[in-house]
Amino acid sequence: MIDPTTLQTGADFPFEEGRLIIHQPQCLEIGSAMGEKNFYHILTFLCIEKSMIFNNNHKDLDKNLLDQLEDFDILISMVNQKDEKLTTIKENLSKFFMLLFPNYQLNITEQGFVFINPADNLMGYITKDNFVSFRDILKEMFCMNGVQDDKPIYDPEGPLARRMAEKFMKARQKVAKMKGEDDEYSSILGRYISILSVGEQKDKNMLSKYTVYQLYDEFTRFQLKEDYDIDLTIRLNPFSGGSGNSEIEDWRKEIHF
Repeated sequence: MIDPTTLQTGADFPFEEGRLIIHQPQCLEIGSAMGEKNFYHILTFLCIEKSMIFNNNHKDLDKNLLDQLEDFDILISMVNQKDEKLTTIKENLSKFFMLLFPNYQLNITEQGFVFINPADNLMGYITKDNFVSFRDILKEMFCMNGVQDDKPIYDPEGPLARRMAEKFMKARQKVAKMKGEDDEYSSILGRYISILSVGEQKDKNMLSKYTVYQLYDEFTRFQLKEDYDIDLTIRLNPFSGGSGNSEIEDWRKEIHF
């Protein structure tokens, strides 16, 4: 779990298991480096688990192979495949990592992702041993928890190795739809910035310097406060004809679990 104050302030923090310092990118940095759509594609790509893709109806051969593989094995095998269909994913994955680790140079090996700091030649890494911890950090930092369900998405057909890329992409699209991103040009971060700039009368340029966590946090709090004020107005207005909710939800309540 990341320290709540670290998330609220957008400060850099250590990923001790990987000997790395993680930078929480601002929305402005995400837009400048790779765009929101590509950002969420890679984020979903890294957060998807094999249990979301394969169900118990696959062939015995597939099941035996899957039982031997971990999520990271599938991920790194896809990244290291010489497949033109994966070129865009590889390029955006590098951009994603540069957002999180701007002071490091990235090398991709068969064992994982190696990061070297040119200033002191210190080395960090993301491998099978620490990938789950890193993935949990991504989910918390970018508010991905609760977005995905634990149901299998597609029933596999054909050899496992040739299906990996396609199924990760399809699962990514499934999660995108769950987040309301059906429209190719839709923007969650852009929409939140637009709403808050009007609702709170704030400068869009200032809001664009928020991290994803800060933006989600403020938008959620803003919605709670709006609902609270509307309900309170109904209760206090004798001519409204309504009595409001039986219990007014406290807009100051804890919203992160």
